[in-house]
Amino acid sequence: MKRQSAGILLYRCNQNLQVLLAHPGGPYWQNTDLGAWTIPKGEIQPNENALETACREFKEETGIDIDVNDTFLNLGSASTKNKTNQIWALQKDWDASKQPFKSNTCVIMQAGKSIEIPEIDRLEWFDLVQAKLKIRPAMLSFLENLEHATSYFK
Repeated sequence: MKRQSAGILLYRCNQNLQVLLAHPGGPYWQNTDLGAWTIPKGEIQPNENALETACREFKEETGIDIDVNDTFLNLGSASTKNKTNQIWALQKDWDASKQPFKSNTCVIMQAGKSIEIPEIDRLEWFDLVQAKLKIRPAMLSFLENLEHATSYFK
């Protein structure tokens, strides 16, 4: 059975629609930009609600609080070879100067040694044109679903 994960895509509408994407930490991703960014997400634990997982994982990976009672847009799910991702969007502005992000860490093996790395090394707002270039291809459908859903509000 495929692993299940859930995540939150923050968006804001200033002069145009922008999304908050996360760049993965660690040596593998440090020199990668296009096609590397993602949506903060994590695995759903047994007997855990997917939206609660998404909010918990968002907090763990960014340090930014999300209230499970906020109004979310369900952006659906998409599968990769070994995982199904379920993503919700939330309209919320985040200002790094007022609340710096803080990611949790994980341990990986590199050259036979275990090293601790942040799961996310930076967060950035991108307009949709940029975001579509930056995001991992498996996550692209979520940006398209958000674009479609928010076009109804214009």
